[in-house]
Amino acid sequence: MERLPGGSTDQAVERKAPVPGRQVARLVGLLLLVAIIVSFVVQNYQDVTIRFWFVTEHPPLVFAFLGCLMIGGLAGYVSGRRRGARRGRRSRLAKRDTGT
Repeated sequence: MERLPGGSTDQAVERKAPVPGRQVARLVGLLLLVAIIVSFVVQNYQDVTIRFWFVTEHPPLVFAFLGCLMIGGLAGYVSGRRRGARRGRRSRLAKRDTGT
């Protein structure tokens, strides 16, 4: 018997052993992803010129790409949160008006 967090015991609790094939597949996938990222960084490390208003910088292309990715992800996150909040507010108002 195994003691559960609530203090009770349960005989039906089973521990599943990890499947070795899945672990190997995850490791291969992780190594492949790392190889792709390293290849991308090495091939895109040349300097580029970025002009933003009165500032001119010469960062490696990979950093410019990652900066754009982060700005786009942040913009998507913020716009998605606002849309979700608006949708939730509408459904609460609709439920209140219908009495359900």
